[in-house]
Formats: sequence, structure tokens, C-alpha cells
Amino acid sequence: MLLDDVTAGLRDGRFDTTRLPSGGHLLRGLHLEGDASRTLLGRPTPCLGRDKELSFLQVQLCQCVDEASARAVLVLGPPGFGKTRLRHGSERTSVSTTRPPETCTARASADVRV
Repeated sequence: MLLDDVTAGLRDGRFDTTRLPSGGHLLRGLHLEGDASRTLLGRPTPCLGRDKELSFLQVQLCQCVDEASARAVLVLGPPGFGKTRLRHGSERTSVSTTRPPETCTARASADVRV
């Protein structure tokens, strides 16, 4: 799919595009690895209204660092609830450590028909 400059500037980091010599951009698909933060005009957008959840995640990370132990946090919610945005907000506000925390992400759907 071909995109003009304005549309390509509005897309978020999940989409892979290539600048064409003739002008415009070619939409190549979704990035399969990583989940870039949602952007608006190329800039990451803040995680608003989730201070309680962000604080909880921050405490869990601090305890992992202080106790040198692993923890798991399960975030559940319907599509569009803001689970991924919460993860990105947490990653942006994480405390400085000598080594960044390792995170594992999984996705599942309840819409499976047998």
C-alpha cells in the first residue's frame, strides 16, 4: 500500500514503511518484534490516568531489584483496555538499574472457536 508523507507521519511504530525514491512511502507490514509506543506526529504519547497501575508496577520492579528475585505481573483486560499502553508507560518510567529488566510478553484471544 502506498502512503503520502502526511499519512506516513501519522502511523505508529508498529508499521514498517520504506521511503520511495519517487516520493511517498510503501507500507510493508507490521513489525513482528517489539511493540513501539503509540505515537502522535512521530512522538510517543503519555500514559494518562493510570498512575495507580504505574505505581504498582514500579513497586514490583523495585522489589525485584532490592531482593534480587524474579516476579510476574499479569495484566488482563478486554481489547482496547490499555494493557499495551500501560506496559509502555511502565517501561518509560522505570527506575534506573545497572541492567534493564527482562520482560516477557504474551498475547492470547478468547475468540477461539473449536
